[in-house]
Amino acid sequence: MSKKKKSDTKRKAALAERTKVDAFKFQVEWQLKKVLPNLSMDNAALQAEIDTIVKRDWVKGLNDLAEIIKGVKQDLNASPAEDKNSLNGCIIAYIYGITTINPVNDDGTLKAKDPITKAPEDENDRMLRVDLYYDNEVWMKVGDWAKAHGYESIVMAYHPVIKLQNVRVNIHRIKPE
Repeated sequence: MSKKKKSDTKRKAALAERTKVDAFKFQVEWQLKKVLPNLSMDNAALQAEIDTIVKRDWVKGLNDLAEIIKGVKQDLNASPAEDKNSLNGCIIAYIYGITTINPVNDDGTLKAKDPITKAPEDENDRMLRVDLYYDNEVWMKVGDWAKAHGYESIVMAYHPVIKLQNVRVNIHRIKPE
């Protein structure tokens, strides 16, 4: 490959990456105005989340997870348990509809530790692990729904696991009392 082609390929890759990041930030800002209008894009906690998500390449995985939760809710009339979602405390998960518990106080501070920014950083393992809990009647159907809609879904240790780009979603059941 010639030197010009190499530099052109690198330039195109850098441009594509920048476009992806800009589109993600625009989407966050758009959703933020609708869901948390009092929170600014300059919020330190939000910026830390954005930086972590971009750096670890979780953008597509989180977008896909939001689509799965929305589709399961629409088609199976089921939502994950509010209090057991492992992404509770994450602003972006809240504005995407992945969680339903508002993570922000009135003054713009977080109510709890953010699971996105506190995730351990390991250069060899960039995976975000998410635990969702569904009612006993539908928890296995969630994995089936994901598989039927083109997402990679397997059963591992007796529960469905949905494999997204750099995100693994473990679907657990809420045990009847």
